[in-house]
Amino acid sequence: MVKTMRSSILRAALAATVLLLAGPVTHAAVTKPASHPGYLSLQPFLDLAGPDDDVTEVNVGPELLKSLTQAVEDPEARKMMGDMVAIHAVVLGLTGDDVPTRLDRARRLVADTTKRLTDAGWESIVRVKEKSSAVSVLTKAAGAEGKVHGLAVLVVETDEDEPQIVFANIAGTLDMAQIRKLSSGSGLKLDLPGLDQLGK
Repeated sequence: MVKTMRSSILRAALAATVLLLAGPVTHAAVTKPASHPGYLSLQPFLDLAGPDDDVTEVNVGPELLKSLTQAVEDPEARKMMGDMVAIHAVVLGLTGDDVPTRLDRARRLVADTTKRLTDAGWESIVRVKEKSSAVSVLTKAAGAEGKVHGLAVLVVETDEDEPQIVFANIAGTLDMAQIRKLSSGSGLKLDLPGLDQLGK
């Protein structure tokens, strides 16, 4: 699951880079991502990284999204991407003798972040706790029925062969059913755990 997400996030980053190289970016006024109610910082999860970890970080902000939107022909997908403010994620492949300690920190961080967000009005829509993994998916309601300002996905994989930590965040004003289309390849393809639960 997380392996698939890592490759999908990389595809999104490469798509953004190719589009930027292919043509100019329109430098119109755009919303600052950090000021958006659905935006969350990656930093607490990046702080868990060790010097020898495999770290994949992706930040697709408003200007990159504008470029991507211009290349999308499907009107519905174009509208969905036009309503996004930011897509960003970090995937940590943990290595080293302190992996168990950092996995414990990651589990506490996921639990603390989930509580902090729900206290701030986010809704926990998916929670999975298994022997080798924990997944939490939350959305920030936008006020209108079926609309959300943000989506957060938090994953801890404790598999001994490939322990990983994942945090992903989409900020914008979107329909939950539209967000699900991110997993089907509309413009940006992000295979995030729990997306198939949205809009049901």
